[in-house]
Amino acid sequence: MEENQRSTSDIISNLPSNVTENILKGLPLRDAVRTSLRSLCLNNSTFKPPPTFRGFSRIVNLHLRVVTICPVMFGGFISNCPLLERLTLIKCTHFESLKINAPNLKYLKYVGTLGSVSLESTPLLAEIVFFIPSSAANFRQHAEETDSKWVKFFQALPAIEYIHLDSSFFKTFAAGNIPERLPSTLNRLKVLVLSNAYDDNLDYVSILSWAFCLLRSAPNLHRLNSRIFNITTIQDHVTEFLQTQDFSDLLLNQLREVEIEHFSGAEPEMQFVKILLSHSTVLEKMVIWHVREISDQHGFAMVKGLTRFPRASPKAELVVKEGK
Repeated sequence: MEENQRSTSDIISNLPSNVTENILKGLPLRDAVRTSLRSLCLNNSTFKPPPTFRGFSRIVNLHLRVVTICPVMFGGFISNCPLLERLTLIKCTHFESLKINAPNLKYLKYVGTLGSVSLESTPLLAEIVFFIPSSAANFRQHAEETDSKWVKFFQALPAIEYIHLDSSFFKTFAAGNIPERLPSTLNRLKVLVLSNAYDDNLDYVSILSWAFCLLRSAPNLHRLNSRIFNITTIQDHVTEFLQTQDFSDLLLNQLREVEIEHFSGAEPEMQFVKILLSHSTVLEKMVIWHVREISDQHGFAMVKGLTRFPRASPKAELVVKEGK
């Protein structure tokens, strides 16, 4: 009997997501729970279980896209999915505070409006991806309180290996409260991706402060992908910020690959590259993708300036290409 139940569960879990969703919609919730799904994808629907609901005991992968969720109950629901390894939330209900207690969680992706995240028990979490729409990044709390919460967020990632954050994620921070490094080191972090929300009102000082905070806190980082720049106006204060900082403690001794996109050759971008080249002792390759809208004269001056920057790694190759 037990073997038959396991077989039925596997059959349902391996069906296409739209078929699985239609089956679950036709079942009472108590019967849906009994299916013991290992993977569930819901789209454009409402998830509102009764108070007695205790979660899916065997689910491993949960993917919710444009799903209306009760934020208050969601934390309890997740804590009752003890085997959950992958959680994806895309454009679901706004979470003023997203609480996650999932001891087996290894992957977390969140796209949408968000106040804060509390990782209460995620010792195995190895990969996180956060995209917060720039129009939704205006939910600032008191600066010190907000920054403290996000510092604790990074501190709760002992197993993290891959981090992908968009620039709007950092708009919730105040540059003056960003630490030079995190209280706990991200020893396992190998890949850091910082992307741009294409927002003309980005606070580059704040974004760069957090970028260097993470770089200082990740001594074993192997790859950096930066898409944070979208400079269309003069940013003298950003250049001044970079030129006056003390980077003597920036030790990028494991960084081997760097990729920078949306590069226009603006002075803050040039300074950013200069800093990376001068502190990456084992760098093997840096690829810079410049914007298409650039004159031949400016492009030549940009490449000339880049190639003159000193490199800490004798093996470092610098490649400049036209944008993807």
